[in-house]
Amino acid sequence: MPAGHLHAVSGDGLVAGRAVCLAPVTLLDPADWAWPDDGDHEWPLCWICLALTH
Repeated sequence: MPAGHLHAVSGDGLVAGRAVCLAPVTLLDPADWAWPDDGDHEWPLCWICLALTH
């Protein structure tokens, strides 16, 4: 599981390892992970990624 904020990643980010907000990210297997509808206290959503993807 990732540590810190959860970030959204676009197609280019899958190659560069960068989130929509340009933060470096650890890419997770999409078969095991999905972007949640809402974050929680342990893994809050990145508010910049959330704003840019909604």
